[in-house]
Amino acid sequence: MRLRRKAKAKAKARNKNRRKRQRTESYHDSDRRPYIKPRETASLSSDFRIIENTETVIRELNYVLTCRGKRQNETLLYLNISRVVSFDLGSLTCLLSTLRFTHNYIGNEPSNASCKKYFEESGFLDWMHSLDGRRFPKSSSHNLIFEKGVDKTSNAKVGQEIRKAIKYLTGKENTFPPVYSVIQEICPNSIEHANIKDKDRNWLMGIRYEPDKVCFAMVDKGQGILKTLKKKPVQVFGDAFSDDLSILLRAFGKKYQSASDDDNRNKGLPRIKSVCDDGYVNNMTVITNSSLLNLSDSTRSKRLGAEFAGTFYYWEITKENYYRWKNKTKNSSV
Repeated sequence: MRLRRKAKAKAKARNKNRRKRQRTESYHDSDRRPYIKPRETASLSSDFRIIENTETVIRELNYVLTCRGKRQNETLLYLNISRVVSFDLGSLTCLLSTLRFTHNYIGNEPSNASCKKYFEESGFLDWMHSLDGRRFPKSSSHNLIFEKGVDKTSNAKVGQEIRKAIKYLTGKENTFPPVYSVIQEICPNSIEHANIKDKDRNWLMGIRYEPDKVCFAMVDKGQGILKTLKKKPVQVFGDAFSDDLSILLRAFGKKYQSASDDDNRNKGLPRIKSVCDDGYVNNMTVITNSSLLNLSDSTRSKRLGAEFAGTFYYWEITKENYYRWKNKTKNSSV
């Protein structure tokens, strides 16, 4: 019996060593050298601000998304942001949204000290893992980037963040319906038209607290506004002689029907423009397809030489915006 148990133990040890050798050999080539996965590098430019350097940022986002083609499983993406000296909330929100449609990637941080601080305080790292697979420590700042769905919990979170923003500006927590309505108008359009395969998870929202103002950014990675407009035959003919920027402005002026034939969707873009026209938000900027439309300052609108995959919104609020709405509401009630 002793000899039999001894023989079984030896056989078990041999099998264990054989399996260990097989696992080791699977990671080595015929020359016994460690296997290194092919790598593509995407390096971001020094000025990575989507509002100020729009075309460059769009091209780099598109490259991040497509540089490996269909070989994402076999090829590692190395995102090099060491040269970046300027971020903005919009560019970071768009970058994270783009990375969520790819996988198998690693990256570094900016070398510039102030840019690195901006990056770490943005809320971006709350969504990322370090190279050893661990979560980064949560930032102590109010800034955050979060995913917006369609359930009551998500809507409550949006309302909570708006109240916090008003408290930051005025010292007292309060609701601000104009901004809430902007977000609620953007969301259904995004969910309906952006990413049909993953309706509830196709866009992100970012909030950043700066001196005397709070900045908001929202992005989806879908078809874009111009590709979801439903046009009458006469509009199709007329638009053949118009540029995309003019068509986009008309869309916010309620000149087109929604692609869904839902009349409520047809009111969404005009409602956003109305909030802007009433002075309840500042610097309302929309980037979609090949156009940048600034609803607050038309001189900053422009046609783009690069195609943005999806729709991006950016706006700011100050205490003056809030008190403008509050005073108007008070006067109306009187």
